Amino acid sequence: MELIQDNYEQIDIYCDESCPDLFSNRKGSINRYLVIGGIKLRKRDREKVKSQIEDLKIQHDVNGEFKWNKVSNNKLEFYKGIISLFFSYGNEIIFRSIVIDTQKINMEIYHNGDAELGFYKFYYQLLNKWICEFKAYRIFTDLKTNRLKNRVQDLEYILQISHIFSTIDSVQAINSKESALLQMADLILGAVSSSYNNTISVNSAKRKLIAYMEDLLQHEICATGLSERKFNVFQINLKSW
Repeated sequence: MELIQDNYEQIDIYCDESCPDLFSNRKGSINRYLVIGGIKLRKRDREKVKSQIEDLKIQHDVNGEFKWNKVSNNKLEFYKGIISLFFSYGNEIIFRSIVIDTQKINMEIYHNGDAELGFYKFYYQLLNKWICEFKAYRIFTDLKTNRLKNRVQDLEYILQISHIFSTIDSVQAINSKESALLQMADLILGAVSSSYNNTISVNSAKRKLIAYMEDLLQHEICATGLSERKFNVFQINLKSW
């Protein structure tokens, strides 16, 4: 079995979340939807993509971390370049997200009143459909302060026992400042979250970037079917959650 696993294709997944505080405190927030998502690519493509991102940063004089919250008119062409790079890889780099209507969450009945537990259950739902047989996965999540320190390790364990014909090499929380691919995931995820929560003004740089993404998608950012590979948005049905 170990010999077979050594021959598994190695896949990297970079995940982030938008508006996670909605699970624990929705009062006063203008947002309704929590979104968890990420990008997936072959490990052997990672360095090439990172190099191309670095080239874009040099070309547009961008220093440090880039992310959705930093999108501005003076750097809009850089952010369009990041989105174009993502789409240029076709199905070699794909995006998936899960959209959760937090107004319909019953935390007491289905998650023992534990918002953190509920959050990681949805994280599992995001990743579970993304794990294919006979491949090896490294999953990177954005660093997050948890009440229970073993949440990420528990997620790794549950994914592994759910996928006995694939390998979960690791699920690791990392600082997004140290990962260009996690920043790419944040950027795309932010566009999905802002589209669902409708929290940005019509003429803003973020709205222009969303319009650019939608032109490349050839449709609005919205829920898709499970068969959609490149840009999958799963709006979960919460009748029993």
